[in-house]
Amino acid sequence: LTIDCPAWLHKYIIGKKGAGIQKISADCQLSKVHIGFEGEKIKIDGPPEEAEKAFKELENQANELMKSTTYVEMKVDAKYHKHIIGKGGSTINKIKAESDVIINIPDSDSGVTVIRIEGNKEGVKKAKDELQAMVEKMENE
Repeated sequence: LTIDCPAWLHKYIIGKKGAGIQKISADCQLSKVHIGFEGEKIKIDGPPEEAEKAFKELENQANELMKSTTYVEMKVDAKYHKHIIGKGGSTINKIKAESDVIINIPDSDSGVTVIRIEGNKEGVKKAKDELQAMVEKMENE
């Protein structure tokens, strides 16, 4: 059994230290099912009855995530990254908390300028708008 699911969403299903998958295994009483995450797919192998339960649960989660979750990537000059992060991460952590998103800022010495925001659609838009405003303000200083 195979479910189509963008690779970047897999971590949301797997959960911290596999907690999401363990919960599915416990809830569906799966003892002999193997769940594999490969590319843009989730593969489920095992006895038909158990595999079917896992398939239904995983398909629901994947569909829910595809509907409610998104990401944007913004190019932001590396010289602004430290200002966006703030002292001890204060600025970025505030934005993350208020919009309930994950924000990945590359190390400023990595040469990568793309900041990635992931999470619920509303939160991603809110965080992006906030970062955009901060960057515009810095560019005009």
